[in-house]
Amino acid sequence: MWSKDDVAAMLINPIYAISIHPDLTGTHEPIVTKQLWIEANQKLIEEVGAQEWLRRLLVTLEGNFPARPEDPTTAFGYKQDG
Repeated sequence: MWSKDDVAAMLINPIYAISIHPDLTGTHEPIVTKQLWIEANQKLIEEVGAQEWLRRLLVTLEGNFPARPEDPTTAFGYKQDG
């Protein structure tokens, strides 16, 4: 039987709702600490609201994320599928 914690862990994992873009699954060095990321995103959630923040997170995980400006495969600085 699933516990409440098991269900919560599944609900928080976006892998159950979307396909994560392969460019986001590679090994890399973080550029900010976890704590700084949490604090910055807490402020963003307060500014845009939880629902909008979650929508933006899923869109980013699906592959529409800022890319290097010199990358010729980007449009307006964002990766595009296709």
